[in-house]
Amino acid sequence: YRWPDGTYEISKGESRVTPVDLKSIPVWVRGGAVIPCWPEAPLSTMGYHPKVIDLHVFLPGEDGSTESTLQEDDGLTVHYQMGKYLRTDFRLTRAGQQISLVGSVRGRKFPEFRQDRFHLHLHAPPSETWTPILLQPSSEGFATVPRGEDFQIEFGRIG
Repeated sequence: YRWPDGTYEISKGESRVTPVDLKSIPVWVRGGAVIPCWPEAPLSTMGYHPKVIDLHVFLPGEDGSTESTLQEDDGLTVHYQMGKYLRTDFRLTRAGQQISLVGSVRGRKFPEFRQDRFHLHLHAPPSETWTPILLQPSSEGFATVPRGEDFQIEFGRIG
């Protein structure tokens, strides 16, 4: 995937030359990646603890499983060594016409932890349309389970 414009290209890892300018530098993302993003870029991360984290889920074009991780802590101390952190491991699996996203959480919440949910943003291959099953769409994506808890989301293909 060429993010953020959503162009889908298949590559086997070969080198390529892509024309760019300062307004359109591409970021290449592999299918199966789950990329957490803050909803806005702060001027400073000092004391910045947003309630919502956007999860950009790049659906794979082929069967298989991929893993991604989100590590959250206070960002200032070594308290994570004492278990004051949350680590969410994401496993995205495609098997034919079924896709699931599983989030497994380790660690424990810390005083600065304020996130209460994810907003899910799906990026699918161009010939495919998918939607999460049992989640209601919102203007910002699909709101999912409360933050800091294990979850599993199944996706259904439309059409």
